[in-house]
Amino acid sequence: AARVAAACGHRVTLLERRRQLGGLLLWAAAAQGEYLDFLCYLLAELERAGVALHCGIDVDNAELHERRPDVVLWAVGNAPVHAELPVAEGSAPLLLDMAQLLEQLDAEVDFSPSDARSQAEALRERIGQFGNGPVAVLGAGAMGLGLARLFAGAGRAVTVLEPESYLGGALPVVRRARDVEQLRALGVSLLPQARISALDGAGLRYRLGEGDDAQEQHLDCGQLIVALDPAPRLSASAPHQRPVAVDEPWLRLYASGASVAQAVAAADAAVRKI
Repeated sequence: AARVAAACGHRVTLLERRRQLGGLLLWAAAAQGEYLDFLCYLLAELERAGVALHCGIDVDNAELHERRPDVVLWAVGNAPVHAELPVAEGSAPLLLDMAQLLEQLDAEVDFSPSDARSQAEALRERIGQFGNGPVAVLGAGAMGLGLARLFAGAGRAVTVLEPESYLGGALPVVRRARDVEQLRALGVSLLPQARISALDGAGLRYRLGEGDDAQEQHLDCGQLIVALDPAPRLSASAPHQRPVAVDEPWLRLYASGASVAQAVAAADAAVRKI
């Protein structure tokens, strides 16, 4: 949105709560080269257009009123899916969702808009070193498969558990087949129709299969990361949702979509309405 608004002639300031720009796109850039190229393009365009970048700012009512903008475009992103999993006995393995994982890495990876490639490489290396022992990933959509690639590329043993009967989520069929084959070549174990039933001191228990044919199995792991495809924070059925408690005509929210393509289209549409 900042890029499009600047291209339309607006004077733009971009405020980001995290220490790094890019959100989940930065994580995707660490996993996939084509996303890194796109992120570098966006950052270069922001710099060329003179967009003022401010990271580490948790925007609230006072912040907005102090800046007195003509228009605020608030990109309401996606909410991570939290999994409520029972603990069977002992201490459970480290359980995180993607948002929690990125929050922990925020303080460990310095950000430089002019050097996104080094940043993505640092993030890739740090994710691979995160935690100890085998890794379990819940969710085989784009997010889960990308995370599995990062851990496997660092030499970690990785198992991906997908509750549904197919892998790849909403990925295009050709991309889905390519990613699955690449992960299998890296030694990643991909388990469709796998539903976690409990966490225990050594890992997790899960049921593999459907109905009467489902089998209870155990997986040793040191970390379980929930990487189910996120849900939009803002929906047409809940237009009252606001990230700050202000009701001003200059505050306009838009849902950024569940994919990079949807985010770009939503941002363009939001800016064109100014």
